[in-house]
Amino acid sequence: MIARSSVFWLPLLQKHQQRWPKAKWIDLYKLCYQGILGPEHLVRQEEARVRLEEEWERLPATPSSTGGGIEIWEAARPDGRLGRLHLGAWKARGGTWQAIAEAFLNTAQAKWGSLDELIEVWDIVESVSREGVFHISLAEVERLHQTLVTHRYPSVHHSAAYREAYRPAYRLVSRSVLPLLLSDPG
Repeated sequence: MIARSSVFWLPLLQKHQQRWPKAKWIDLYKLCYQGILGPEHLVRQEEARVRLEEEWERLPATPSSTGGGIEIWEAARPDGRLGRLHLGAWKARGGTWQAIAEAFLNTAQAKWGSLDELIEVWDIVESVSREGVFHISLAEVERLHQTLVTHRYPSVHHSAAYREAYRPAYRLVSRSVLPLLLSDPG
């Protein structure tokens, strides 16, 4: 039986593909992976802080869309409870890496979903992709399918095309901490 929540991923993924047209099939999978499993696979507290601080130092401030850049927040789940907080937009707003580190580490403590849920959602996404819902070649769908099954639906990196076009720099943050962050960026 298909969970209704699985179907709600389709509009989010279509919106993501429209917003980031250079996104490849693996980038859409990454969004599902992050939205369902959250950031817990990334968290070793001290290492997470060090990596964020290093990334922060190299990162230019990028104004939000009101200033012609990217949005500060992007939902990573259909229910909007978890999202990508874009570091460049946060930095341009005057935010600190320490505030993001705290929000990220708090977010990582929550249980977001299961591998079974990821597999179920991704099976539906693959199925509709074969019907042409996404602008993805069947060969690309099949290659990723084989990789995911073989490696039991692992965490992945963004595609080279996505990284080159968009230079993603974000952290997964629970929407519940977003009002606190936005009211006091420091």
